[in-house]
Amino acid sequence: MGWEKFDKFGESFSPKITIRATGHIGFSMGAVKKFSLNDYGNCEMLFDKDGQKIGIRLVKEDVLHVTTKIVARGVDCFIAAKPFLDYYGIEYRPTKSYLAKCEEDNRLIVIDLKAPLKTKGRKSKKTPGNE
Repeated sequence: MGWEKFDKFGESFSPKITIRATGHIGFSMGAVKKFSLNDYGNCEMLFDKDGQKIGIRLVKEDVLHVTTKIVARGVDCFIAAKPFLDYYGIEYRPTKSYLAKCEEDNRLIVIDLKAPLKTKGRKSKKTPGNE
């Protein structure tokens, strides 16, 4: 096997899901690609209280009051999940990101609420007169 040139700088390959302070659940470009989100228009939301995990089952068909729409805007996809988060008392402030994994034949995306990704805090720059 020969050398392969990598030409995908600027793209994301980590399947990251972010629960935003707005109550939206956002998918990174890596998650959109890995889980083929563009092939599905809807999803079912599940919650494992004991395991503190969120499950997102990808479905193509829309079922009133059972599924929610996956909204795609460019490379960004998200779910309006505030009712789900509020019902189960899942905190969404501040915004937190999680590494997602797939179960059950790539249709169930799972995030573990006990394992948020660490975020790098911003350090203020010292400027003259601000030391």
